[in-house]
Amino acid sequence: MTQRVKRLKKWMIALLAVVALGITTACIEDNNLVGTEIVGDESLISDPDATATVVAYSQQLKGIRTNIQETDRSGMFGVYQDPIFGKTTTNLLTQLRLERLNPEFGNGARVDSVKLHLPYYSRSKIEVDTTYILDSIYARKPMKIEVFESKYFLRRVDPNSNFESEQAYYSDQATLFESHLGDLIGENKEFVPKAMPISHIQGEGEDRKEEKWAPGVYMDLPTAFFEDKILGKEGEAELISHDSFYDYFRGIYFKVSEINDSGSMFLFKMEDSKIRIYYSSDAEEEGEARPKGTLDLLLKGGMKVEVTEKEHSGYVEQQLLAQDSVQGSSRLLLQGGESVVGVVKLFGEDSDDSGVADELEQLRLDGPIVNEANLIFYVDQDALDDEAIEPERIIIFNAEDGRLLADYGVDQTASANTLGSKVVHLGRLHRDEDGKGEYYKIRITNYISDVINGGIENYPLGIAVIPNVEAANPIEVKEEGNMPVKGIPSGTIFSPRGTVIHGSASENEAKRLKLELYLTKVN
Repeated sequence: MTQRVKRLKKWMIALLAVVALGITTACIEDNNLVGTEIVGDESLISDPDATATVVAYSQQLKGIRTNIQETDRSGMFGVYQDPIFGKTTTNLLTQLRLERLNPEFGNGARVDSVKLHLPYYSRSKIEVDTTYILDSIYARKPMKIEVFESKYFLRRVDPNSNFESEQAYYSDQATLFESHLGDLIGENKEFVPKAMPISHIQGEGEDRKEEKWAPGVYMDLPTAFFEDKILGKEGEAELISHDSFYDYFRGIYFKVSEINDSGSMFLFKMEDSKIRIYYSSDAEEEGEARPKGTLDLLLKGGMKVEVTEKEHSGYVEQQLLAQDSVQGSSRLLLQGGESVVGVVKLFGEDSDDSGVADELEQLRLDGPIVNEANLIFYVDQDALDDEAIEPERIIIFNAEDGRLLADYGVDQTASANTLGSKVVHLGRLHRDEDGKGEYYKIRITNYISDVINGGIENYPLGIAVIPNVEAANPIEVKEEGNMPVKGIPSGTIFSPRGTVIHGSASENEAKRLKLELYLTKVN
């Protein structure tokens, strides 16, 4: 018992020592604040300051670079009819890459069949039979798909840069590419995306083989074209290297057109897409079956470019004409694809020509602690059709180069399907009880703190629709006609959906775009 008491006394003495050390440490930390007084309520956070000036307007971008490594894993084409924004048509030019170089086909080789397969993004669900749930399908109505040989050579490097920079190709170059179309080599006059796997059967009787491919675009292509184009070049220079093949068979162009003013639009997996050539050759002995083989022409590894054409609705045309880059606009239009983006300028005018906005100058003099800073984008529900499918996410970025804000890197929230990723910084669409979008809340605390502390410039911000906030590396935008926007996050090009937001000059003051600042004043 005596030993227990002794141990208890020792434990209490140690505990008191730790507490005393903690108090001493706290006092030392407090001494570092000598001459400083924190002013505010008990939570140290003031009411939101909604007086900081915000000027915002929309801009239709023309010419977004699409041949970049960041977007090479996915391809996109189709026709999308939006009830608010109008029609978006996206075509695709892509190179093809030989599965194996210098292929040998055998004596008397001929092409038996040719299949094009572009698999959708999907996930399988195993029941009695395998079924699929499709992803990244933006419309499912009939459209026409034509596949042309392209005679346009996609260069890897830019000769105007002394061959030191990559060649850039842009979303507004459809006219250039379509002026170099060769033969029509495939056509589907009434295509609709379906979630059914594709059963491909080759041979008969004992030689019968069945392959099941995931749902996607599936099309028969002409055997004569590929027999001449590929098998006819066996052993020749055109098939010896990838570069010589790119120069010889320059690519294919997917051209789409609507049916009854509508159509389909979707993403597909470039890395799994192919044209498979089934061929056979002469048997070594008479009476034997012809040996069979396959050669894939892969879309993976080659360069590709999406090109987009838009036919805006009357409402959108009117709104774009009314945009005011000086005073701000009553409505912001946001749409993906060849994007309509928002441009946001903070802190108002620089009346004394100091190079710093007046409101920002005052904040820098006050030197507050920025506890939280938010931009609230209220959806104009009256402008959206009941059938409109509202984008779930929007993203904010430096409009001058497309790079993300510091808040993006700080936010570590994540989820398997990306809808739950970066939700502190880039809040998902908040919906009302009827499921209609109310607002997006974008938290930019670190950015505003850095701007006030003089760490970074108060540059114009861009706002864009994005389906996947994790696909957000900057991509180039042509300078001509797009200033001040010079770059956007890559994922914005992969969605044609859009929304309408109350702008900084909205007649509805309660829903006017605001910069909310929660500050702690330090004296």
